[in-house]
Amino acid sequence: MILDADTLERGLCLFDTLIGEDQVQARALEASWETFPALPRGTRGGAESEVQCRRRHLECYLFESAGADALLPTWRERADPELRPHAAAFMESEVGLFMVETVEADGAAVLEEVAGLGSFLLETAGARATVAPGDLIVGRLFPVGEGRHRSSPVAGVFRSEFLLEAIGADLDRMREQREQTILRISQAELETMFWGREAVPEGGGGAATGKHTEDAAQRCLELGGLDPQDARELVGVFRALPYDPEILTPGVDDPLAAALERLAFESDVDLNRARALLLELWTQSAATAETTPDEPGASPEPDGDPARALEAFDQARRTGVDVQSSITALEHHLGLGEEEDEVEHEAPDFPGVVAAMIEEFLWDIAREDGQEASTALEPVRMLGEFAGHVGVFENLGARDLLTFCAFWSIERGGIASASQARALLTGVGRFCAWAETHHDLPLVEAFGADLEELGDSLPRAAAANGALGGAPSEGTGEVWELVELTGSKARIASSGGSTREVCLPTAVETHLRSGDVLRAEVDEVGALRVFRCYPPQARALLCTSGDGAERN
Repeated sequence: MILDADTLERGLCLFDTLIGEDQVQARALEASWETFPALPRGTRGGAESEVQCRRRHLECYLFESAGADALLPTWRERADPELRPHAAAFMESEVGLFMVETVEADGAAVLEEVAGLGSFLLETAGARATVAPGDLIVGRLFPVGEGRHRSSPVAGVFRSEFLLEAIGADLDRMREQREQTILRISQAELETMFWGREAVPEGGGGAATGKHTEDAAQRCLELGGLDPQDARELVGVFRALPYDPEILTPGVDDPLAAALERLAFESDVDLNRARALLLELWTQSAATAETTPDEPGASPEPDGDPARALEAFDQARRTGVDVQSSITALEHHLGLGEEEDEVEHEAPDFPGVVAAMIEEFLWDIAREDGQEASTALEPVRMLGEFAGHVGVFENLGARDLLTFCAFWSIERGGIASASQARALLTGVGRFCAWAETHHDLPLVEAFGADLEELGDSLPRAAAANGALGGAPSEGTGEVWELVELTGSKARIASSGGSTREVCLPTAVETHLRSGDVLRAEVDEVGALRVFRCYPPQARALLCTSGDGAERN
Protein backbone atom coordinates (compact mmCIF):
# COMPACT_ATOMS: atom_id res chain seq x y z
CA MET A 1 0.00 0.00 0.00
CA ILE A 2 1.35 3.43 -0.96
CA LEU A 3 1.94 5.81 1.93
CA ASP A 4 -0.38 8.79 1.49
CA ALA A 5 0.72 12.40 1.91
CA ASP A 6 -1.18 12.97 5.18
CA THR A 7 0.39 9.95 6.88
CA LEU A 8 3.83 11.02 5.67
CA GLU A 9 3.24 14.45 7.17
CA ARG A 10 2.13 12.94 10.49
CA GLY A 11 5.37 10.97 10.64
CA LEU A 12 7.49 14.09 10.18
CA CYS A 13 5.42 16.00 12.72
CA LEU A 14 5.98 13.21 15.24
CA PHE A 15 9.76 13.56 14.82
CA ASP A 16 9.37 17.31 15.40
CA THR A 17 7.29 16.71 18.54
CA LEU A 18 9.89 14.32 19.95
CA ILE A 19 12.63 16.88 19.41
CA GLY A 20 10.62 19.44 21.36
CA GLU A 21 10.27 17.00 24.25
CA ASP A 22 14.02 16.26 24.41
CA GLN A 23 16.13 19.20 25.64
CA VAL A 24 19.33 17.78 24.19
CA GLN A 25 17.76 17.31 20.77
CA ALA A 26 16.07 20.72 20.91
CA ARG A 27 19.37 22.47 21.68
CA ALA A 28 21.14 20.53 18.93
CA LEU A 29 18.42 21.47 16.41
CA GLU A 30 18.66 25.15 17.30
CA ALA A 31 22.46 25.09 17.17
CA SER A 32 22.39 23.57 13.69
CA TRP A 33 19.92 26.27 12.59
CA GLU A 34 22.53 28.90 13.34
CA THR A 35 24.82 27.39 10.71
CA PHE A 36 22.10 26.53 8.18
CA PRO A 37 22.61 28.70 5.05
CA ALA A 38 19.35 30.61 5.36
CA LEU A 39 18.81 34.30 4.79
CA PRO A 40 18.25 36.38 7.93
CA ARG A 41 14.75 36.41 9.36
CA GLY A 42 12.44 38.96 7.81
CA THR A 43 14.21 38.99 4.44
CA ARG A 44 13.02 35.71 2.94
CA GLY A 45 9.74 36.93 1.45
CA GLY A 46 7.48 36.69 4.50
CA ALA A 47 6.57 34.39 7.36
CA GLU A 48 5.56 31.56 5.04
CA SER A 49 9.03 31.45 3.47
CA GLU A 50 10.70 31.27 6.88
CA VAL A 51 8.40 28.42 7.92
CA GLN A 52 9.36 26.53 4.76
CA CYS A 53 13.04 27.18 5.42
CA ARG A 54 12.66 25.89 8.99
CA ARG A 55 11.00 22.77 7.63
CA ARG A 56 13.85 22.09 5.19
CA HIS A 57 16.28 22.57 8.07
CA LEU A 58 14.33 20.05 10.15
CA GLU A 59 14.66 17.48 7.36
CA CYS A 60 18.37 18.22 7.14
CA TYR A 61 18.85 17.78 10.89
CA LEU A 62 16.83 14.57 11.05
CA PHE A 63 18.19 12.74 8.04
CA GLU A 64 21.70 14.15 7.56
CA SER A 65 22.80 14.78 11.16
CA ALA A 66 21.66 11.46 12.66
CA GLY A 67 18.84 13.17 14.54
CA ALA A 68 16.32 10.63 13.31
CA ASP A 69 18.58 7.71 14.26
CA ALA A 70 18.56 8.77 17.91
CA LEU A 71 14.82 9.40 17.95
CA LEU A 72 13.71 6.33 15.98
CA PRO A 73 13.11 3.93 18.93
CA THR A 74 10.82 6.48 20.63
CA TRP A 75 9.23 7.31 17.30
CA ARG A 76 8.30 3.62 16.79
CA GLU A 77 6.76 3.50 20.27
CA ARG A 78 4.67 6.61 19.76
CA ALA A 79 3.62 6.03 16.15
CA ASP A 80 0.05 4.80 15.58
CA PRO A 81 -0.49 1.40 13.94
CA GLU A 82 -1.03 2.94 10.51
CA LEU A 83 2.18 4.98 10.65
CA ARG A 84 4.52 2.54 12.46
CA PRO A 85 5.28 0.21 9.50
CA HIS A 86 6.53 3.15 7.41
CA ALA A 87 9.70 4.08 9.32
CA ALA A 88 11.77 3.22 6.23
CA ALA A 89 10.01 5.97 4.30
CA PHE A 90 11.87 8.48 6.47
CA MET A 91 15.15 6.71 7.11
CA GLU A 92 15.72 5.89 3.42
CA SER A 93 14.77 9.28 1.98
CA GLU A 94 16.99 10.87 -0.67
CA VAL A 95 17.80 14.53 -1.25
CA GLY A 96 18.91 15.87 -4.60
CA LEU A 97 18.13 17.63 -7.87
CA PHE A 98 15.46 15.66 -9.72
CA MET A 99 14.57 16.48 -13.32
CA VAL A 100 11.17 15.37 -14.65
CA GLU A 101 11.80 13.15 -17.68
CA THR A 102 8.24 12.09 -18.50
CA VAL A 103 4.77 12.07 -16.95
CA GLU A 104 2.88 8.78 -17.18
CA ALA A 105 -0.81 8.30 -17.92
CA ASP A 106 -1.71 7.96 -14.22
CA GLY A 107 0.08 11.24 -13.42
CA ALA A 108 3.21 9.67 -11.92
CA ALA A 109 6.41 11.40 -13.01
CA VAL A 110 9.66 9.69 -14.00
CA LEU A 111 12.56 11.60 -12.44
CA GLU A 112 16.30 11.50 -13.08
CA GLU A 113 18.58 12.76 -10.30
CA VAL A 114 20.99 14.97 -12.21
CA ALA A 115 23.93 14.40 -9.84
CA GLY A 116 23.89 10.68 -10.64
CA LEU A 117 21.74 9.00 -7.97
CA GLY A 118 19.54 7.31 -10.57
CA SER A 119 15.86 7.26 -11.55
CA PHE A 120 12.82 7.69 -9.33
CA LEU A 121 9.06 7.43 -9.84
CA LEU A 122 7.22 10.34 -8.23
CA GLU A 123 3.74 9.71 -6.88
CA THR A 124 1.71 12.86 -7.64
CA ALA A 125 -1.72 11.92 -6.24
CA GLY A 126 -2.57 14.47 -3.58
CA ALA A 127 0.40 16.66 -4.53
CA ARG A 128 0.08 20.44 -4.29
CA ALA A 129 0.94 21.10 -7.94
CA THR A 130 1.40 19.27 -11.18
CA VAL A 131 4.79 18.88 -12.82
CA ALA A 132 5.81 18.76 -16.46
CA PRO A 133 8.78 17.34 -18.37
CA GLY A 134 11.81 19.58 -17.90
CA ASP A 135 10.81 20.74 -14.40
CA LEU A 136 13.50 20.55 -11.71
CA ILE A 137 12.43 19.34 -8.26
CA VAL A 138 14.90 20.42 -5.58
CA GLY A 139 14.67 18.77 -2.19
CA ARG A 140 13.89 15.46 -0.52
CA LEU A 141 12.02 12.40 -1.80
CA PHE A 142 10.50 9.81 0.54
CA PRO A 143 9.89 6.18 -0.59
CA VAL A 144 6.20 5.42 -0.10
CA GLY A 145 5.87 1.87 -1.46
CA GLU A 146 5.42 0.11 -4.81
CA GLY A 147 8.66 1.65 -6.05
CA ARG A 148 7.31 5.19 -5.80
CA HIS A 149 8.38 8.32 -3.92
CA ARG A 150 6.71 11.47 -2.65
CA SER A 151 8.39 14.84 -2.60
CA SER A 152 8.65 16.90 0.55
CA PRO A 153 5.96 19.60 0.73
CA VAL A 154 8.76 22.20 0.95
CA ALA A 155 10.71 20.92 -2.05
CA GLY A 156 11.11 23.53 -4.76
CA VAL A 157 9.85 23.12 -8.33
CA PHE A 158 11.70 25.23 -10.91
CA ARG A 159 10.93 25.61 -14.61
CA SER A 160 13.86 27.20 -16.45
CA GLU A 161 16.16 26.01 -19.24
CA PHE A 162 18.73 28.57 -18.12
CA LEU A 163 18.69 27.15 -14.61
CA LEU A 164 19.26 23.60 -15.86
CA GLU A 165 22.25 24.78 -17.88
CA ALA A 166 23.70 26.63 -14.90
CA ILE A 167 23.20 23.65 -12.58
CA GLY A 168 24.83 21.34 -15.13
CA ALA A 169 27.88 23.57 -15.23
CA ASP A 170 28.04 23.69 -11.42
CA LEU A 171 27.82 19.91 -11.16
CA ASP A 172 30.60 19.48 -13.70
CA ARG A 173 32.83 21.73 -11.59
CA MET A 174 31.92 19.82 -8.43
CA ARG A 175 32.72 16.48 -10.08
CA GLU A 176 36.10 17.80 -11.13
CA GLN A 177 36.85 19.17 -7.66
CA ARG A 178 35.71 16.04 -5.82
CA GLU A 179 36.99 13.62 -8.46
CA GLN A 180 33.68 11.77 -8.32
CA THR A 181 31.22 10.86 -11.07
CA ILE A 182 28.26 10.43 -8.73
CA LEU A 183 27.74 13.34 -6.37
CA ARG A 184 25.81 13.46 -3.13
CA ILE A 185 24.59 16.99 -2.57
CA SER A 186 23.51 17.84 0.96
CA GLN A 187 20.32 19.65 1.88
CA ALA A 188 22.44 22.53 3.20
CA GLU A 189 24.16 22.83 -0.19
CA LEU A 190 20.78 22.92 -1.93
CA GLU A 191 19.63 25.62 0.47
CA THR A 192 22.66 27.71 -0.42
CA MET A 193 22.13 27.19 -4.15
CA PHE A 194 18.40 27.88 -4.32
CA TRP A 195 17.09 29.68 -1.23
CA GLY A 196 19.80 30.99 1.06
CA ARG A 197 23.29 32.36 1.08
CA GLU A 198 26.53 31.30 2.67
CA ALA A 199 26.52 31.93 6.41
CA VAL A 200 28.39 35.07 7.47
CA PRO A 201 31.15 34.26 9.99
CA GLU A 202 30.35 35.27 13.55
CA GLY A 203 31.41 38.83 14.15
CA GLY A 204 31.63 39.43 10.42
CA GLY A 205 30.22 42.59 8.95
CA GLY A 206 31.06 45.58 6.84
CA ALA A 207 32.93 44.61 3.70
CA ALA A 208 32.91 40.89 4.62
CA THR A 209 29.12 40.83 4.99
CA GLY A 210 28.75 42.79 1.76
CA LYS A 211 30.97 40.37 -0.14
CA HIS A 212 28.86 37.40 0.97
CA THR A 213 25.70 39.19 -0.10
CA GLU A 214 27.22 40.25 -3.43
CA ASP A 215 28.26 36.67 -4.19
CA ALA A 216 24.84 35.31 -3.26
CA ALA A 217 23.06 37.95 -5.34
CA GLN A 218 25.31 37.32 -8.33
CA ARG A 219 24.63 33.59 -8.15
CA CYS A 220 20.89 34.09 -7.70
CA LEU A 221 20.69 36.30 -10.80
CA GLU A 222 22.81 34.01 -12.96
CA LEU A 223 20.84 30.91 -11.90
CA GLY A 224 17.72 32.71 -13.07
CA GLY A 225 19.17 33.19 -16.55
CA LEU A 226 20.50 36.74 -16.32
CA ASP A 227 23.67 37.41 -18.32
CA PRO A 228 26.69 37.39 -15.93
CA GLN A 229 27.72 40.90 -17.00
CA ASP A 230 24.19 42.23 -16.47
CA ALA A 231 24.10 40.48 -13.09
CA ARG A 232 27.39 42.11 -12.04
CA GLU A 233 26.10 45.52 -13.14
CA LEU A 234 22.86 45.11 -11.19
CA VAL A 235 24.72 44.02 -8.06
CA GLY A 236 27.08 46.97 -8.46
CA VAL A 237 24.20 49.42 -8.79
CA PHE A 238 22.58 48.35 -5.54
CA ARG A 239 25.92 48.22 -3.75
CA ALA A 240 26.51 51.87 -4.66
CA LEU A 241 22.99 53.34 -4.86
CA PRO A 242 22.25 55.76 -1.98
CA TYR A 243 19.56 54.38 0.34
CA ASP A 244 17.16 56.44 2.44
CA PRO A 245 16.71 54.61 5.78
CA GLU A 246 13.37 56.37 6.27
CA ILE A 247 11.79 54.44 3.39
CA LEU A 248 8.93 52.46 4.95
CA THR A 249 8.08 50.23 2.00
CA PRO A 250 11.20 49.37 -0.01
CA GLY A 251 10.28 47.71 -3.27
CA VAL A 252 7.36 50.05 -4.03
CA ASP A 253 7.87 52.73 -6.69
CA ASP A 254 11.63 52.75 -6.22
CA PRO A 255 14.78 51.34 -7.89
CA LEU A 256 14.19 47.92 -6.33
CA ALA A 257 10.68 47.72 -7.82
CA ALA A 258 12.02 48.72 -11.25
CA ALA A 259 14.77 46.11 -11.11
CA LEU A 260 12.37 43.35 -10.01
CA GLU A 261 9.93 44.17 -12.82
CA ARG A 262 12.76 43.92 -15.31
CA LEU A 263 13.86 40.58 -13.85
CA ALA A 264 10.29 39.26 -14.00
CA PHE A 265 10.13 40.01 -17.72
CA GLU A 266 13.67 39.10 -18.84
CA SER A 267 14.58 36.13 -16.63
CA ASP A 268 13.41 33.25 -14.46
CA VAL A 269 15.06 34.65 -11.34
CA ASP A 270 13.54 33.74 -7.96
CA LEU A 271 12.05 37.18 -7.31
CA ASN A 272 11.57 36.71 -3.56
CA ARG A 273 15.20 35.78 -3.10
CA ALA A 274 16.45 38.47 -5.50
CA ARG A 275 14.41 41.09 -3.65
CA ALA A 276 15.88 40.04 -0.29
CA LEU A 277 19.47 40.06 -1.56
CA LEU A 278 19.26 43.32 -3.53
CA LEU A 279 17.51 45.02 -0.62
CA GLU A 280 20.26 43.79 1.72
CA LEU A 281 22.91 45.20 -0.63
CA TRP A 282 21.05 48.49 -0.89
CA THR A 283 20.59 48.90 2.86
CA GLN A 284 24.19 47.85 3.49
CA SER A 285 25.31 50.75 1.31
CA ALA A 286 23.68 53.17 3.76
CA ALA A 287 24.97 51.42 6.89
CA THR A 288 28.52 51.12 5.54
CA ALA A 289 28.57 54.75 4.43
CA GLU A 290 27.57 55.88 7.94
CA THR A 291 30.11 53.76 9.83
CA THR A 292 33.09 53.22 7.51
CA PRO A 293 32.85 55.58 4.54
CA ASP A 294 36.45 55.01 3.47
CA GLU A 295 36.27 51.19 3.33
CA PRO A 296 36.24 49.46 -0.05
CA GLY A 297 32.71 48.71 -1.20
CA ALA A 298 31.12 51.51 0.85
CA SER A 299 28.53 53.75 -0.75
CA PRO A 300 30.68 56.28 -2.64
CA GLU A 301 30.95 59.81 -1.34
CA PRO A 302 30.32 62.63 -3.82
CA ASP A 303 33.54 63.15 -5.75
CA GLY A 304 32.51 65.67 -8.41
CA ASP A 305 34.04 63.57 -11.20
CA PRO A 306 31.59 63.86 -14.14
CA ALA A 307 33.07 60.90 -16.04
CA ARG A 308 32.68 58.52 -13.10
CA ALA A 309 29.27 59.92 -12.23
CA LEU A 310 27.94 59.51 -15.78
CA GLU A 311 29.35 55.99 -15.99
CA ALA A 312 27.43 55.09 -12.81
CA PHE A 313 24.30 56.77 -14.23
CA ASP A 314 24.50 54.76 -17.48
CA GLN A 315 25.06 51.55 -15.54
CA ALA A 316 22.00 52.21 -13.39
CA ARG A 317 19.80 52.80 -16.45
CA ARG A 318 21.06 49.64 -18.19
CA THR A 319 20.13 47.54 -15.18
CA GLY A 320 16.55 48.75 -14.95
CA VAL A 321 16.62 51.50 -12.32
CA ASP A 322 14.01 54.18 -13.10
CA VAL A 323 15.09 57.54 -14.50
CA GLN A 324 14.32 59.63 -11.42
CA SER A 325 16.30 57.33 -9.11
CA SER A 326 19.21 57.28 -11.55
CA ILE A 327 19.22 61.08 -11.64
CA THR A 328 19.17 61.16 -7.85
CA ALA A 329 22.20 58.87 -7.76
CA LEU A 330 23.91 61.00 -10.43
CA GLU A 331 23.37 64.12 -8.33
CA HIS A 332 24.79 62.28 -5.33
CA HIS A 333 27.98 61.39 -7.25
CA LEU A 334 28.37 64.99 -8.35
CA GLY A 335 27.60 66.40 -4.90
CA LEU A 336 24.50 68.22 -6.14
CA GLY A 337 21.13 68.66 -4.51
CA GLU A 338 22.32 67.82 -0.99
CA GLU A 339 20.27 70.69 0.44
CA GLU A 340 17.08 69.95 -1.51
CA ASP A 341 13.91 68.46 -0.15
CA GLU A 342 13.28 64.76 -0.61
CA VAL A 343 12.69 63.90 -4.27
CA GLU A 344 9.44 62.18 -5.11
CA HIS A 345 10.12 59.08 -7.19
CA GLU A 346 8.13 58.48 -10.33
CA ALA A 347 6.40 55.17 -10.76
CA PRO A 348 8.82 52.77 -12.47
CA ASP A 349 8.20 52.61 -16.21
CA PHE A 350 8.69 49.06 -17.52
CA PRO A 351 7.41 48.46 -21.05
CA GLY A 352 6.43 44.81 -21.36
CA VAL A 353 5.15 44.45 -17.81
CA VAL A 354 1.71 43.26 -19.02
CA ALA A 355 3.31 40.33 -20.90
CA ALA A 356 5.27 39.46 -17.75
CA MET A 357 2.09 39.52 -15.67
CA ILE A 358 0.32 37.29 -18.20
CA GLU A 359 3.13 34.73 -17.91
CA GLU A 360 2.76 34.85 -14.12
CA PHE A 361 -1.00 34.37 -14.52
CA LEU A 362 -0.58 31.35 -16.81
CA TRP A 363 1.96 29.84 -14.42
CA ASP A 364 -0.48 30.23 -11.51
CA ILE A 365 -3.25 28.58 -13.54
CA ALA A 366 -0.95 25.64 -14.43
CA ARG A 367 0.03 25.26 -10.77
CA GLU A 368 -3.53 25.42 -9.46
CA ASP A 369 -5.66 23.92 -12.25
CA GLY A 370 -3.15 21.96 -14.34
CA GLN A 371 -1.23 22.52 -17.54
CA GLU A 372 -4.20 21.75 -19.78
CA ALA A 373 -6.21 24.59 -18.23
CA SER A 374 -3.27 26.95 -18.66
CA THR A 375 -2.78 25.95 -22.30
CA ALA A 376 -6.45 26.68 -23.05
CA LEU A 377 -5.94 30.26 -21.84
CA GLU A 378 -2.75 30.93 -23.83
CA PRO A 379 -4.51 33.11 -26.48
CA VAL A 380 -4.44 35.87 -23.84
CA ARG A 381 -0.70 36.19 -24.56
CA MET A 382 -1.77 38.39 -27.51
CA LEU A 383 -2.77 40.99 -24.93
CA GLY A 384 0.86 41.17 -23.81
CA GLU A 385 1.95 41.86 -27.38
CA PHE A 386 -0.70 44.56 -27.79
CA ALA A 387 0.10 46.20 -24.43
CA GLY A 388 3.86 46.30 -24.94
CA HIS A 389 3.71 50.09 -24.60
CA VAL A 390 2.25 49.94 -21.08
CA GLY A 391 5.08 50.59 -18.62
CA VAL A 392 3.15 50.37 -15.32
CA PHE A 393 0.76 47.47 -14.82
CA GLU A 394 -1.71 49.64 -12.90
CA ASN A 395 -2.07 51.81 -16.03
CA LEU A 396 -3.73 48.96 -17.94
CA GLY A 397 -7.36 50.04 -18.18
CA ALA A 398 -10.74 49.26 -19.69
CA ARG A 399 -10.04 51.37 -22.78
CA ASP A 400 -6.92 49.30 -23.50
CA LEU A 401 -8.85 46.06 -23.13
CA LEU A 402 -11.67 47.30 -25.36
CA THR A 403 -9.23 48.39 -28.06
CA PHE A 404 -7.47 45.04 -27.86
CA CYS A 405 -10.59 42.87 -28.03
CA ALA A 406 -12.77 44.86 -30.41
CA PHE A 407 -10.10 46.05 -32.84
CA TRP A 408 -6.52 44.83 -32.39
CA SER A 409 -7.32 41.12 -32.01
CA ILE A 410 -8.97 41.24 -35.44
CA GLU A 411 -6.72 43.72 -37.21
CA ARG A 412 -3.38 42.40 -35.94
CA GLY A 413 -4.11 39.26 -33.93
CA GLY A 414 -5.66 37.28 -36.78
CA ILE A 415 -8.78 36.16 -34.90
CA ALA A 416 -10.80 34.59 -37.72
CA SER A 417 -13.23 32.13 -36.14
CA ALA A 418 -15.87 32.12 -33.44
CA SER A 419 -13.96 29.52 -31.40
CA GLN A 420 -10.78 31.61 -31.47
CA ALA A 421 -12.71 34.64 -30.29
CA ARG A 422 -14.36 32.73 -27.43
CA ALA A 423 -11.02 31.30 -26.31
CA LEU A 424 -9.48 34.78 -26.32
CA LEU A 425 -12.34 36.31 -24.34
CA THR A 426 -12.20 33.50 -21.81
CA GLY A 427 -8.49 34.16 -21.32
CA VAL A 428 -9.02 37.91 -21.00
CA GLY A 429 -11.82 37.40 -18.49
CA ARG A 430 -9.77 35.02 -16.32
CA PHE A 431 -6.77 37.36 -16.49
CA CYS A 432 -8.89 40.34 -15.41
CA ALA A 433 -10.23 38.37 -12.44
CA TRP A 434 -6.69 37.26 -11.51
CA ALA A 435 -5.36 40.83 -11.73
CA GLU A 436 -8.17 42.05 -9.51
CA THR A 437 -7.62 39.29 -6.93
CA HIS A 438 -3.82 39.26 -6.83
CA HIS A 439 -2.90 42.85 -7.72
CA ASP A 440 -5.98 44.89 -6.71
CA LEU A 441 -6.38 46.10 -10.29
CA PRO A 442 -10.18 46.54 -10.81
CA LEU A 443 -10.36 45.29 -14.39
CA VAL A 444 -13.49 43.17 -13.89
CA GLU A 445 -15.31 46.15 -12.46
CA ALA A 446 -14.15 48.45 -15.25
CA PHE A 447 -14.38 46.10 -18.24
CA GLY A 448 -16.86 43.41 -17.15
CA ALA A 449 -19.89 44.87 -18.94
CA ASP A 450 -18.04 45.31 -22.24
CA LEU A 451 -16.57 41.82 -21.94
CA GLU A 452 -20.04 40.33 -21.51
CA GLU A 453 -21.34 42.11 -24.64
CA LEU A 454 -18.28 41.04 -26.61
CA GLY A 455 -19.12 37.44 -25.74
CA ASP A 456 -21.78 37.53 -28.45
CA SER A 457 -20.48 40.13 -30.89
CA LEU A 458 -16.78 39.27 -31.20
CA PRO A 459 -17.32 35.61 -32.21
CA ARG A 460 -19.74 36.82 -34.94
CA ALA A 461 -17.25 39.38 -36.23
CA ALA A 462 -14.46 36.84 -36.16
CA ALA A 463 -16.58 34.31 -38.06
CA ALA A 464 -17.38 36.99 -40.67
CA ASN A 465 -13.67 37.69 -41.15
CA GLY A 466 -12.99 34.00 -41.49
CA ALA A 467 -15.64 33.80 -44.19
CA LEU A 468 -13.98 36.67 -46.08
CA GLY A 469 -10.62 34.90 -46.20
CA GLY A 470 -7.32 36.61 -46.98
CA ALA A 471 -5.59 39.39 -45.10
CA PRO A 472 -5.94 42.79 -46.82
CA SER A 473 -3.28 45.39 -46.22
CA GLU A 474 -3.67 47.76 -43.28
CA GLY A 475 -5.54 50.97 -44.06
CA THR A 476 -7.51 49.62 -47.03
CA GLY A 477 -11.05 51.05 -47.38
CA GLU A 478 -13.07 53.33 -45.09
CA VAL A 479 -14.79 52.74 -41.76
CA TRP A 480 -18.56 52.27 -41.95
CA GLU A 481 -21.27 51.42 -39.43
CA LEU A 482 -23.93 48.90 -40.46
CA VAL A 483 -27.12 50.84 -39.66
CA GLU A 484 -29.78 48.58 -41.16
CA LEU A 485 -29.68 45.10 -42.66
CA THR A 486 -32.29 43.42 -44.85
CA GLY A 487 -31.04 40.22 -46.43
CA SER A 488 -28.18 41.14 -48.76
CA LYS A 489 -29.17 44.82 -48.72
CA ALA A 490 -27.78 47.15 -46.11
CA ARG A 491 -27.67 50.80 -45.17
CA ILE A 492 -24.31 51.95 -43.96
CA ALA A 493 -23.11 55.19 -42.41
CA SER A 494 -19.70 56.76 -42.72
CA SER A 495 -17.79 58.23 -39.77
CA GLY A 496 -18.86 61.65 -41.05
CA GLY A 497 -22.57 60.75 -40.80
CA SER A 498 -23.50 60.25 -44.48
CA THR A 499 -25.44 57.08 -45.38
CA ARG A 500 -25.94 54.98 -48.49
CA GLU A 501 -27.56 51.75 -49.63
CA VAL A 502 -25.24 48.88 -50.59
CA CYS A 503 -25.22 45.19 -51.37
CA LEU A 504 -23.37 42.97 -48.85
CA PRO A 505 -21.13 40.07 -49.88
CA THR A 506 -22.97 36.78 -49.53
CA ALA A 507 -20.14 35.32 -47.42
CA VAL A 508 -20.71 37.69 -44.52
CA GLU A 509 -24.39 38.63 -44.55
CA THR A 510 -25.43 35.78 -42.22
CA HIS A 511 -22.85 36.79 -39.62
CA LEU A 512 -23.51 40.52 -39.43
CA ARG A 513 -26.03 42.52 -37.37
CA SER A 514 -27.06 46.15 -37.20
CA GLY A 515 -24.48 48.13 -35.27
CA ASP A 516 -21.48 46.15 -36.52
CA VAL A 517 -18.54 48.12 -37.90
CA LEU A 518 -16.93 47.44 -41.27
CA ARG A 519 -13.74 48.49 -43.02
CA ALA A 520 -14.80 48.46 -46.65
CA GLU A 521 -15.12 50.31 -49.94
CA VAL A 522 -18.12 50.80 -52.23
CA ASP A 523 -17.74 50.25 -55.97
CA GLU A 524 -19.46 52.12 -58.79
CA VAL A 525 -22.57 49.89 -58.78
CA GLY A 526 -23.13 50.04 -55.01
CA ALA A 527 -21.59 46.69 -54.12
CA LEU A 528 -19.69 46.68 -50.84
CA ARG A 529 -16.22 45.16 -50.76
CA VAL A 530 -15.56 44.27 -47.10
CA PHE A 531 -12.00 44.01 -45.79
CA ARG A 532 -12.65 43.68 -42.06
CA CYS A 533 -15.64 43.24 -39.75
CA TYR A 534 -15.63 44.51 -36.17
CA PRO A 535 -18.12 44.18 -33.29
CA PRO A 536 -20.35 47.17 -32.37
CA GLN A 537 -18.03 47.95 -29.43
CA ALA A 538 -15.42 49.12 -31.98
CA ARG A 539 -17.69 52.03 -32.95
CA ALA A 540 -16.40 54.12 -30.04
CA LEU A 541 -12.87 53.52 -31.30
CA LEU A 542 -13.33 53.94 -35.07
CA CYS A 543 -16.52 55.83 -35.95
CA THR A 544 -15.63 59.43 -35.15
CA SER A 545 -16.33 62.61 -37.06
CA GLY A 546 -13.63 64.90 -38.31
CA ASP A 547 -13.45 66.86 -35.06
CA GLY A 548 -12.84 63.69 -33.05
CA ALA A 549 -16.32 63.42 -31.50
CA GLU A 550 -18.31 60.20 -31.70
CA ARG A 551 -21.12 60.16 -34.25
CA ASN A 552 -24.50 60.07 -32.51
